[in-house]
Amino acid sequence: EQSFGSNAIYNALGQNTISYYDSSQLNIFNPASYASLSSGNTLVSLGIDFRRSQFSELGNTNSQVAVMPDHFAMGFKLSKISGLAFGIKPYSSRGYEITEYDSLNSLTNKYQGTGGIRTFFLGTSIRVINKQKSKLAFGVNAESIFGSVTNSRTSKLFSTSSDYPSGVSNSTFKLSAINVDFGASFNRNFSKRHNLMLSAVYTPNLLLQRLSLKDEIFYAKLLSGIITYDTISYSVSSLSMLSSSTKAGFSYTLNLPNWQRKMRQLHPSIMLVASYSSSSMTLLDSKKIMSHLGFGIQFIPETKLFENSTNLKFLEKIQYRIGYFQQQNSISSVIDKSINISGLTFGFGLPILVQQSLSSLNIGFTFGKNTDSISTSLAEKYFAMNFGIILSPPFFDRWFRKRKLD
Repeated sequence: EQSFGSNAIYNALGQNTISYYDSSQLNIFNPASYASLSSGNTLVSLGIDFRRSQFSELGNTNSQVAVMPDHFAMGFKLSKISGLAFGIKPYSSRGYEITEYDSLNSLTNKYQGTGGIRTFFLGTSIRVINKQKSKLAFGVNAESIFGSVTNSRTSKLFSTSSDYPSGVSNSTFKLSAINVDFGASFNRNFSKRHNLMLSAVYTPNLLLQRLSLKDEIFYAKLLSGIITYDTISYSVSSLSMLSSSTKAGFSYTLNLPNWQRKMRQLHPSIMLVASYSSSSMTLLDSKKIMSHLGFGIQFIPETKLFENSTNLKFLEKIQYRIGYFQQQNSISSVIDKSINISGLTFGFGLPILVQQSLSSLNIGFTFGKNTDSISTSLAEKYFAMNFGIILSPPFFDRWFRKRKLD
């Protein structure tokens, strides 16, 4: 299953990945955003994800914890109207372990998913309209996709006291492909208080793809204290996968009237963001259609941080985010079914106000659930945390600062 993208900022806003960015962020999911990077500031963005899942099926429950690296990216301004970024981000991943007790066949089955498919990208964008009130930008990411994911099952009899399995079944998908993302963004300042941003990203079918499926079934036995495996079946087949996606969204920012707080004045703003994503994937004898809808709100107590940083209290420096998303996966195969995923998100952003740097720490939280249209199927409730940091050099370097001697 292809990832819709992950980031501590955008996940906290209902997983809206393409319709919000500014000069202090590196939005690697919409290549049109690179032209908005600040001149003279190189941004480095990285993140890590934590997820705790509770699976339930027919009254049985099982918990699983997964910690995975998310992304690493770097971006900078090329000219007044263009920017460039590169890095690595997730394409698909596995991270689960479920134990099933089959009393009918007296078997203990353990199901595991491991591995991940990553995307290395190099992207650029240019502003074709760069006026004070209107800005239009187009961008493209060239991507190299690589990696593998494995679904495995190990089985042993109830009567077996040893830890080694009686049988092992592995299915490994290995993917290597070239891909491109096309992005567009239009920004309109109606006044000093009102701003509207429209964004879209289109990803066509994979190019130059090499996809293989390796199926293995082994029987384990113990000989002289050593576990050996006899191969029952082994096959490697070449496959073809069709996968494309379209995303569209908007963000609306309202700069609120100034707030007077004793001896200081705040310049707050509130932003509404929403997006819709649709993708389709055909593999083997099944077709999956995925749709994703997300909403988010961000509140910033003080938009002029650098000018008023010395007068602000700690809570006035934080960016507050909340959102909601809903995703539906419709699968057409031997048995048609749909999987519904929904979640409530929230998070915070804390600027690092050192020498007027654009650096920041961001954290996002998600309380979600994953249910199947078949009532007796496996269901999941999960709690996820996304940690992100954006690093940027300051506007001036301390080593080259001229000082006046007394």
